Order: sequence, then C-alpha cells, then structure tokens
Amino acid sequence: LPIYECFGSVRVFELDGLSELERVVIGEKSFVFDWSERSDGSYRIMNCPSLKSIQIRNWSFNDYNVFELNNLLSLQSVSIGRASFFFGSSFSLTSMID
Repeated sequence: LPIYECFGSVRVFELDGLSELERVVIGEKSFVFDWSERSDGSYRIMNCPSLKSIQIRNWSFNDYNVFELNNLLSLQSVSIGRASFFFGSSFSLTSMID
C-alpha cells in the first residue's frame, strides 16, 4: 500500500537502472514542499527494463518542475492523479518501445 503525505522536502526523485523494479506507486500529497509554483523539483525514471506501471496519486509532486520517463521498454501504463505536477513545465517520454 502507498504511504501518503511523505517526503515533503525531497526535490529530486530519481530511479535509474533498477532492473527488477516492476511497479511504482506514490500515495496522495507526497513529494510536495510548497503548494505554489517553484522552479525546482525533478522526477525521473530511466533504464528500468522490467517496469510495467507507474501510479501517482492526487496532489503528489504538485510543485515539481520536470517529469521525465526514459528507456522503459516494458512500461504499459502511467496513471497521474489530479493536480499532480500541477506547476510542471517539462514533460518528456523517450525511448519507450522499439
């Protein structure tokens, strides 16, 4: 089960090269430092060949600026809840499936 309202002062979320990772679930209101627009905060998942699903619940990463998914060859679904990445200015999906 996801944990809610956690990691409020974390400004970088990065998963890279986790070959066995299959699922990422983030609970509501997690990874939010401030409920207003900011120019920092980056969310990146890359090079996780077994990752099949990403679920981000409501209001998480609300004040993060960057959202990137790269080289996730098994990814089948991405679910992003209400107001997540609300102030985001960069969204990138690259090298998903051949």
